[in-house]
This record gives sequence, C-alpha cells and structure tokens, in this order.
Amino acid sequence: MTQKIDPEPFDREERVTEVSQGQGGVHREEVVRDIGSERRQEIERVSQLIWLLLGIVDGLIAIRLILKLIGANPENDFTSFIYNITGLFVTPFYGITGSPAAGGSVLEIGSIIAMVVYLFVAWIVDRLIALAFARPSARSVSVEDRNR
Repeated sequence: MTQKIDPEPFDREERVTEVSQGQGGVHREEVVRDIGSERRQEIERVSQLIWLLLGIVDGLIAIRLILKLIGANPENDFTSFIYNITGLFVTPFYGITGSPAAGGSVLEIGSIIAMVVYLFVAWIVDRLIALAFARPSARSVSVEDRNR
C-alpha cells in the first residue's frame, strides 16, 4: 500500500470491475465518482433555494412598500392579498420608527428594515450551511496496488 497526496481538488470514489468473457477475454470497467463535486452541487442547490425564498419575501415586501407609497386602495383584492401575505413578515418591525404619511401615501420604514434584516438572515444561513457542509479540498489518499 502506498500513500500519496491526491493532486485533484475533489473527493473520488473509484471502482474497477473485471468481467471474464468467453475465450479468455476480459472486459474491464472503471467507474470514477466525484463525491466532492456532488456535495458542492447539493450545497449550491440549498444556497439557491435560500436566495430564491429571500427574493420572494423581499419582492412581496417591496410591492407592499410601493402600494403604500402610491396610496393604493386597501379594499382592492390584489392590494388586500399583498397586505395580508406580507403582514406576517413586517409586523415584527412595526413601531421601530414612525411611518411618515402625506395624503394617502405612507412610507413604511418598518418594511424597509424588514427587507434588510431578512437579507442579512439569508446571508448568515447561507454562509453557515456552506461552512458546516463544505469539505476541504486538500487531503491524502491511500492507494492500494494489487496484482493478480
């Protein structure tokens, strides 16, 4: 058994299968699986999901903010739908500051704070997942040479 440093920056799983065929012929099949790449792809998918969810939440809050700024009719079905969905996300941030109003327009500072806080939370969760599940690329590999 020999020890060497693997120069490639990923984990591999190698499997060699030899199948004897008629009249002395041997078919050799070698399968190399890039485990490190598969793991990085899974982490990337989770990261994309986190940022997609943030985009949806922040996008809905931005629509709410615009509707409040233009003084949209809260009795309208679309406006009511947006206010009801986003109310869950912005309610914890009400009362931090006042919301300036003029005429029918309202600038909800709490909504802006909510968007920034959710952005920060998404970034932290994304980084924690990357740190917790990423594997270092440098490592040693044992290779066993077998002769038949």
